[in-house]
Amino acid sequence: MSANSELSINVHVAPMRGFVTSAAPPAGIRAMWSPLCSTLIAGERDAILVDTTITYDQVDRLADWVERFGKQVAGVVITRGHSDHWIGLARLQERFPHARFEATEEGMRAPWRGLFPARSPRFRCRRNCSTGTRSISTATSCA
Repeated sequence: MSANSELSINVHVAPMRGFVTSAAPPAGIRAMWSPLCSTLIAGERDAILVDTTITYDQVDRLADWVERFGKQVAGVVITRGHSDHWIGLARLQERFPHARFEATEEGMRAPWRGLFPARSPRFRCRRNCSTGTRSISTATSCA
């Protein structure tokens, strides 16, 4: 990328969708999952995707949308540990096998602390010394 190259920012929104819950909603109300946003930040050849979606069909639509830009997906950045931000990573990696998946350990762990204070999930991470970010691997402790 040259010093004069510009970045583009595009946002993909997966619409609301119904889901099954054990809690009975009030009569006439259908349980709905919020819309999910993913952002593509692209340069001349490469792009970074920020967050993913949940279900296979949502991830497939997101990947199709990304591919239409004709950029090489260099990485996916996960902004927080809520599952709707990262649960589609495995499916997304099938479409973009060379992309790196990045998140901070704190960002991944923080949402779980309130639910399981004594047993916050641990994520095994690899530190990238040049950026200070960590790559998510599996649910074990971080070195």
